[in-house]
Amino acid sequence: YHVIFISNEDRCCPMFMQRARPKDPREYVCWDYHVIVLRTRKIGVEKIDRGNGTNYATSEILDIDTWLTPYPCPLEKYLNGTFPHVDDELDPKYSPCFRVVPAKDYLKYFYSDRMHMYEKTTGEWKSPPPSYKPIMNGLESIT
Repeated sequence: YHVIFISNEDRCCPMFMQRARPKDPREYVCWDYHVIVLRTRKIGVEKIDRGNGTNYATSEILDIDTWLTPYPCPLEKYLNGTFPHVDDELDPKYSPCFRVVPAKDYLKYFYSDRMHMYEKTTGEWKSPPPSYKPIMNGLESIT
């Protein structure tokens, strides 16, 4: 398993087929960053001329915010459905950038207190925070 951070320099990454647009998932959502999981599974080995063979694997995305099916979603389908605009004449500043981290490192070193979603001057959330608890494990590495 790997965790993938999706963002860009402007922290405004348009993504389609996201549950944040429940009325029309064909509309995009601009995330400052988004985190998904990549699962790669070995699906078989093909023997080639008495050799050790070639491993075949499948990669799937687990994104709790996507409308795409099936879940988990095959990697290629996820990328094409979530970023259909990348091949178009998209301003490069909106192109997604991906940072891939082993899941064990993510759980050990990263955390989110969700304060990037909170407007300190007004004392209100910019967007409602997710209902699930934030991942706070990474705090142990900085204390």
